[in-house]
Amino acid sequence: ATAAILRPRRAAIRSAHTVLISAGSFGEFPLGMLRLPGESEPLMIKRTVAILPSATLLAAARGVPATAGAGASPTAGRGGLLALSRTPDAHGDRLEGVARESRWLAKRFGVARVRENDGTRPLENMLAALGSLDVLHVASHTRWNPAAPWRAGFLLGSGEGEDAYLTAGRIASLRAPARVCVLAGCASAGSA
Repeated sequence: ATAAILRPRRAAIRSAHTVLISAGSFGEFPLGMLRLPGESEPLMIKRTVAILPSATLLAAARGVPATAGAGASPTAGRGGLLALSRTPDAHGDRLEGVARESRWLAKRFGVARVRENDGTRPLENMLAALGSLDVLHVASHTRWNPAAPWRAGFLLGSGEGEDAYLTAGRIASLRAPARVCVLAGCASAGSA
């Protein structure tokens, strides 16, 4: 498995002092403990290994400035970044990680807009006027059902019923409003 993950970037990693890993499914594994083929020590012994949110890595790769200043256009940089989030889960418990992530994106990238739901805004309101974006970042409570994968989704709207979820079926029917979509779900979407 190590060879399959690292082999395509082996030369770049071997000469690097810092290895940045985009968060997502790989973020769940201790990748710093992997060894490059031909090396006897894990990556993290000779290099700094950091996990970064996917939107961060994308923006850094495209050269989006860290902060565009107070007068920056919310759609600067070919559409900018829009973060959609709902801070309470289906039981009303506050998701501090979601709130922190949204605030961090807004602070770190001057072109970022945040549309945060405290649980009172309907899904249609959250999805209204998305426009053309570089990055759409969705962070919220998630659900997953292996028997009905099209019903998997992100809790973005008000309440906790079916109409509050941005489901896989709904996503498939939407025209892509962004060049890249980052889906940051909680651990509840993991397999059982």
